[in-house]
Amino acid sequence: MKRPSMKRALLLFLLASLVTPAVAQNGGNVEVGRVSFEALSQQTEGSLLRCRGDVEMATHSFVLRADEVDYHSDTGTAEARGSVWIQLLPVTPKTASDRRQQHQ
Repeated sequence: MKRPSMKRALLLFLLASLVTPAVAQNGGNVEVGRVSFEALSQQTEGSLLRCRGDVEMATHSFVLRADEVDYHSDTGTAEARGSVWIQLLPVTPKTASDRRQQHQ
């Protein structure tokens, strides 16, 4: 049985707690719930958001940069490809409080 890569497992863990309602698109920026995306191009197909070219995916807890990202808003999972970089953001009392409220 194939095990998920550490990078993919970390990304799935980070996205698991996010609420993702309908997609709102603004030019080169897209917001899906509490996840924001910037990319050279975006395409929405149902619950799938395809971002291509210099993609930046950000939440209150991390920033991910990649050549391509496919984001499934129905499951909260993402697949990042190409040159992938992720930065975990520090937890502050406000972000910790926001996370607790989100899970209540």
